[in-house]
Amino acid sequence: MHIRRARPLGIDRQSLKALAHSVRAGISPREALLYIADSRRGRARSDLIAIADMFRLGTSYSDAFQKTILSRQPLFMQILRISESNGQIAKALDMIVGHIAESSRTRSQIIGLSIYPIIVALMTVAFLAFALFVIVPNIRDIILMPGADINIVTRAMLAASDLVIHSGVTVLCCLAAFVAAMVLASRVRIGRVAIESVALRFPVISRLASSYSFGAYAAFIALYSDFRSDIGTAFELLSGTSRFGRMRAAFQSVAASVKKGEILSDAIASHSVIPRIWPLFASVAERSSSYREMFGHLAAHHAESLDHYSKICMKMLEPVLMICVGALVGILAYGILSPLYGLMQHVR
Repeated sequence: MHIRRARPLGIDRQSLKALAHSVRAGISPREALLYIADSRRGRARSDLIAIADMFRLGTSYSDAFQKTILSRQPLFMQILRISESNGQIAKALDMIVGHIAESSRTRSQIIGLSIYPIIVALMTVAFLAFALFVIVPNIRDIILMPGADINIVTRAMLAASDLVIHSGVTVLCCLAAFVAAMVLASRVRIGRVAIESVALRFPVISRLASSYSFGAYAAFIALYSDFRSDIGTAFELLSGTSRFGRMRAAFQSVAASVKKGEILSDAIASHSVIPRIWPLFASVAERSSSYREMFGHLAAHHAESLDHYSKICMKMLEPVLMICVGALVGILAYGILSPLYGLMQHVR
């Protein structure tokens, strides 16, 4: 018998922030959530009311939030459990809100970086479809007149036009199947590893992915270190959140080594997948017992690197895309004009 998993309840950043202020002011979480729900509509409102009802039944913060989207981050749940025991729940919520806000900003930066190439790609596909659907069929009879020089580019262009016109539905189905196969492959562990290995071969993409991922990991550790000093547990929790297999294995190994008494910087240095700057910051953190500050600085360093490589990527993308579009237009122009030029020579 198939058992459907319950949908995690939604709670946004603004609601968490308002809840933190209310708890700090001495307002019960149930009353605060019901007040916040009054300003929401639809599913967001019903989810906040459901969370408030759990508090009415005496549910703890960690148990209540375990049924929300926050449960997708084990580190958040661990911080909530720790903060409940020492009465710092408002501080924990504030810090989680800050971390979510920073993650959202970074994610928006990555999404903004991808908008320009997507727009150019869509415009290129639209131009290519217009050329194959409209331009080529209208001049087909002229191109095929006796005396016209039909080269390999023209033949390929005519064949592509015929394929698109007579088998357009098949072509679209094949493209849709390819996209669906790529999406499915990205969700399967073997396929995801293969896609990651290909993408990370490009230096700029590798740097972007490293800065984004390890910046988030450093921010997680800094957040956890503000409540607990058992740094090994932080790496163990990180291993459960990482989507990259090699990183997950490295964090698990670091956690096991630290729990056995090994120095953190030495445990990190033994894994090539972790950036070389991490052991340096970890060494300073160990000597000064300031994990929160050092990993916070490390997260800021990765944020600066992400911004730097994002600008480099944008500067590289524009000329590369223009060259690709120009080459496509040039090939189409050559395929169309070359037989016309040959026909003019034949007429003379």
